[in-house]
Amino acid sequence: MDDRKFTPPTEFPAEYVDSNGDKAVILGRGPHKVFPFIGHNAAGYARYWTEKGTFSSLGINGFDLHDIPKRIAELEEQRNFTQGLVLKLDVKLAKATEALEGVRSFTRDLGLYADQGHTLAPALRKACDTLAELKGEQ
Repeated sequence: MDDRKFTPPTEFPAEYVDSNGDKAVILGRGPHKVFPFIGHNAAGYARYWTEKGTFSSLGINGFDLHDIPKRIAELEEQRNFTQGLVLKLDVKLAKATEALEGVRSFTRDLGLYADQGHTLAPALRKACDTLAELKGEQ
């Protein structure tokens, strides 16, 4: 089993370590369909890698790429930040749903047998406040 961790770069240049523990740098993408990443190893020799960070399809893995600890930490930080945003959005969505349920309930009451004790202003105010919060205005 391969315990190698490789995350393809989204910005260039991108630093990695190879299977020998030496620094490797991906400088950019090339036109080759199998080996699109172009860069160099620690000695300055040109290298190419697959989308999975492998150097060769022949089983030679001394130059396969691994995320460096700093990169792993950055990716984990991005994941944690994103998960935090998702949690905040879940809370906001629940508030919006509750507010809009009030508006829907009121709207249903506008039929022939409307509930005379129900007023529109609080439900609409809550919907407007929730909308402002969702838009970042509060």
